[in-house]
Amino acid sequence: MLNLRGLPATVERLRIDRQLEEALTVGFDPLHLAAVFGIAETTAIRYAANARANSSQTLTPPPLHLQRQPEHPHETLSAAGA
Repeated sequence: MLNLRGLPATVERLRIDRQLEEALTVGFDPLHLAAVFGIAETTAIRYAANARANSSQTLTPPPLHLQRQPEHPHETLSAAGA
């Protein structure tokens, strides 16, 4: 069982937040959301539309320590073997 130590978050809220963050990151692609989260296409379309609506509001970037870092920061496109 997940212990959130009295935080006002639930597992459901964390799931929704993760899906919204993914939609914002990949550019509102419902097919990507359906594949990654195993959700129905209609649900993925709804999530992508909600993410698009939320993106039109002023968003503040997360603190630096919470931002995603590249997996291989020293890797270049030519070294990736593309």
